[in-house]
Amino acid sequence: MKKIYILFLSLFLVGLSSCRDDIAGDLQHEDRGGKTETRALSSDIFYWHNGERILLFPNSEKEYILYRASDENTLLQSISKGVSNVRSGELQQYTTSLYIPSKQQSEMKGEKLKWAVIPKNTTLSRRPEILYRGDFYTNEKGQSVGLSHLFYVKLKSEKDFEVLKGYARRYGLWIVSQNKYMPQWYTLAAIQTNSSTIDLANLFHETGLFEVAQPDIIVDEDLTFGNPNDPLFSTQWGLKNTGQAGGSGGFDIAFSQAYGITQGSSDVIVAVIDHGIALNHPDLNIYSSSYDTESGTSPSVIRGSHGTACAGIIGARTNNGIGIAGIASASPLMSISNNLRPSPDIAQKLADGFGFAWRNGASVISNSWGRLSPSSILEDAIREALSKGRNGKGCVVVFSAGNENASQVSYPASSIPDILVVGAMSPCGERKSFSSCDGENWGSNYGNALDVVAPGVKIQTTDLLGSSGYSSGNYYASFSGTSSACPHVAAVAALIISVKPELTQEKIVRAILRSARKLPSYSFSQIKTYGSWNAEVGYGLVNAFSALQYVMGDNIVYFNDKIVSNDENVFGRIIYSQNVLVRNGAKLLFTAQEEIEIAPPFTVEKNSEFEMRF
Repeated sequence: MKKIYILFLSLFLVGLSSCRDDIAGDLQHEDRGGKTETRALSSDIFYWHNGERILLFPNSEKEYILYRASDENTLLQSISKGVSNVRSGELQQYTTSLYIPSKQQSEMKGEKLKWAVIPKNTTLSRRPEILYRGDFYTNEKGQSVGLSHLFYVKLKSEKDFEVLKGYARRYGLWIVSQNKYMPQWYTLAAIQTNSSTIDLANLFHETGLFEVAQPDIIVDEDLTFGNPNDPLFSTQWGLKNTGQAGGSGGFDIAFSQAYGITQGSSDVIVAVIDHGIALNHPDLNIYSSSYDTESGTSPSVIRGSHGTACAGIIGARTNNGIGIAGIASASPLMSISNNLRPSPDIAQKLADGFGFAWRNGASVISNSWGRLSPSSILEDAIREALSKGRNGKGCVVVFSAGNENASQVSYPASSIPDILVVGAMSPCGERKSFSSCDGENWGSNYGNALDVVAPGVKIQTTDLLGSSGYSSGNYYASFSGTSSACPHVAAVAALIISVKPELTQEKIVRAILRSARKLPSYSFSQIKTYGSWNAEVGYGLVNAFSALQYVMGDNIVYFNDKIVSNDENVFGRIIYSQNVLVRNGAKLLFTAQEEIEIAPPFTVEKNSEFEMRF
């Protein structure tokens, strides 16, 4: 699994404008234990692996850049709207770096760093905000590969650290970490240098002082062994966007990467409150219990085509050789049916749907409907699910934002802040509107209550069997609206719960929103609870892979159910704590890089101490 990194650096590297020339000289005249060796510089581009040169061939299409998170809006807005092949991510804080150049102690203190892969024909890489720029190449297998700001060095002996440190000092490099499982391996970083990491790695290798030195190579494709064998998967642009539906490749939920981690779990049930799901559909993973809110009885019934279409996005059986791929295919679908038409007592009937869902084991409740009048009974039912579901950890309740192109999301999505509200994105990475690239004549609602966007135009999904549904077959290729966006996010919530069932509803929502991809056509200038936000697309595009990385990443510490009688220090990127007693004059210290969350009970007795540091 890839790691998500968030750098916490202290300063630029300065005075290295001639570093590449210095490296060239060092490669020509390297002193190896008193013996000077000379070699001619080759025009070939290569790095060393197992004693052989791995050739790379210039590729002018893309490049890798490193920049401050605070500069992101300015930088990415410089790329014209519609550019598709921009990928970005955040980097780990280097708070425990083993060596920091002495000249880098103040300029970037407190800055988080981010990376992006951008089209090389832009002028972006020449901007002064760029801290490192790495070229892309084509390798001997025809793959597109790039150079990040990192490279790796293996010592011949653990005693050789001072040799490594000397070279890092000479070229102004960070020694950012030592591998905890293989202690002879170190990671170095080049910041604000004119030298590429392939030059630096070759230099370190050719000194003969180190066992191995290699650049960090970015392979520009999914690191999975092919796609699911569902024949309609290639049409599911929301899962893997290669330009289907007239869109721009790359704008998707990163399903292929997430699929390599989890497909959900049989213990994580997703309820769909809607027209009811076709319980006999051969491509759907159906839970044993269902409910019809109109009659107050089980099982659910079919009251329209909408529910089956929503359900397929979440829980179609993946890799079974038929139909489509579901995002959380291992998570069973709980069908809860309602007419979803104006009728007496509709609010209470829908409220009953929430009550049945969480009391019968649902972890996530997906709701692709709205435009009701405000209802306290419905809101109370939603609040119960949010707080009492999953044995008190809370269900994740997801609602669609609405399709009126309005600057306010529909009710009841707007009613309770803990609801996860989803807008629709076009295949070109923009809010679905009348002018978006898909050409459909509607727009996704937006505004203050919007949390995130997801694919919501021309979505391939399941349909009622035969000619009774939207199409004449068992699948429907043009399911559009925030109705189709909402199930994408509900499914991602199910994936998170499948790998971290102990997380509360709030922590699951936090992971989804903090890991959302910032779309390059928008300025995320407003800061809200979970980071930078935009009124049209919320925190950004839901990213299944990044959300899983967020909850599975290193240094998330759960300090629960503890009695502290002696001094204790707890360190972590994030610290969650509940049910703690500090007694007997002990001191408990929490030191976190990002956040500390404490839930009651948390008791510190007289003469004992508790302290938090960041």
